[in-house]
Amino acid sequence: MTCAHDANCVCANTGNLKDIEFSAARLRDALARLDIREGTPVCVGYSGGRDSRVLLEGLVDLAWKPLRALHINHQVQAEARQWADEAVAVCTRLGVTCVVRTVCVTGYRRLGPEGAARAARYAVFREVLAAGEVLALAHHGDDQAETVLLQLLRGAGMEGLMGMAPVMPWGRGRLARPLLDVPGQAIETFARTRGLSYIVDPSNSDTRYRRNFLRIEILPRLRRHWPGVERAIGRSARQLQRAQAVWRIYDAAERNTCIDAQGALSLAAWRNLETPRALHVLRLWIREQGGVMLSERSLLALERALREEPASRQQRIALAGGVVRRYRERAWWGEAQEKTVDATYPWRPPEPLHWPEAGLFWSLRAVTGQGLAQARVSDRLLGVRFRRAGETAFIPGRGHRTVKKLLQELGLPPWRRMHVPLVWDGENLVAVGHTWITPAYRALQDEPGWIIDSNDQHREVVKNETIC
Repeated sequence: MTCAHDANCVCANTGNLKDIEFSAARLRDALARLDIREGTPVCVGYSGGRDSRVLLEGLVDLAWKPLRALHINHQVQAEARQWADEAVAVCTRLGVTCVVRTVCVTGYRRLGPEGAARAARYAVFREVLAAGEVLALAHHGDDQAETVLLQLLRGAGMEGLMGMAPVMPWGRGRLARPLLDVPGQAIETFARTRGLSYIVDPSNSDTRYRRNFLRIEILPRLRRHWPGVERAIGRSARQLQRAQAVWRIYDAAERNTCIDAQGALSLAAWRNLETPRALHVLRLWIREQGGVMLSERSLLALERALREEPASRQQRIALAGGVVRRYRERAWWGEAQEKTVDATYPWRPPEPLHWPEAGLFWSLRAVTGQGLAQARVSDRLLGVRFRRAGETAFIPGRGHRTVKKLLQELGLPPWRRMHVPLVWDGENLVAVGHTWITPAYRALQDEPGWIIDSNDQHREVVKNETIC
């Protein structure tokens, strides 16, 4: 990046020319800093645009294995089908398998066109990512600067001003952005030098979109007075990320006090917090449940509602991106309309359970004296399904109980009782999700057992909700 006053000058705060070059070696070092080593399976989120084309090219230069690409057809642009075909063709030439997924983008009114497409895209990312795989996205330093500025103009707090995380848990693996420290100019130089062809989305030049407006109209003006502005903003984002890492040590104590194993907010414990900490815990709780970042106005309104005596036993508070429901002095975050699948999925432990349509991803961990008794379930064909009306289960020592009554005794609120997965052995109930096991199927003391490790899609833990 050169100084606006002298094309031959590289300003001190932009670094030297070597610092802004992009190469396969620099990519390898960036991956290593994110604890992504050779042999780690990588899936590139491949739009076919310049940035993802460069990222894919860099990984091919490294002969990275295993490597695949994922292209999302949003069906928004007229050329979407053609772009998908081009993505497959490029990947084929490079010897990389490319998976194409077509999505139906909804929620324009609530999220806007960019947000709706992003939400649809990231939902597929969660579903498709294999266990232990890294989803590599091509966001670079300029993208990070745009994200931080957008959050600043929205009045965001620390969570938003941290920008995009370089790496975080995602689905059954991790999401990584190894190019966040690379300037956009370095990406452009690499693509031009290599003579790379790539897709150009015409909507990227439409300044009606806020991100495009910042990139095209605002950032060039800022560079005239602050050369290297993107790198400076990136440094600020990294400093906030480090500060947030320290805060998470303190968050853990309050989280354990206020949020239970089912992800519900204990209102009795939460009300004991002073307002600043109470608001912080609300943000933390909603983020952990996969919710979107709330505006200050919405967050304050939610705090007031949860501190007041509810008008009904089942209070429902609608917010952007979800709904908060209140039951028995606990609050639950969820989607406004949760969906279930009316089917039974076969499961033969100790094989993992991967049921993408229902958002269920379970694996089993060997333990002693707890969990599912290995002797009762190993290599036995079980069935997993959601609750149906009128079901009964036999509980040793208690006789037959309706499943509805059982879930009520377990403290599940009414709206969640139709959305909890049940494990069946024929007509015998084995377990309620991964939290409760029928006594007849529990491992006894000193008996080998299996613990269900759940990474269910609707309970995804996201460390940084800025996923632009």
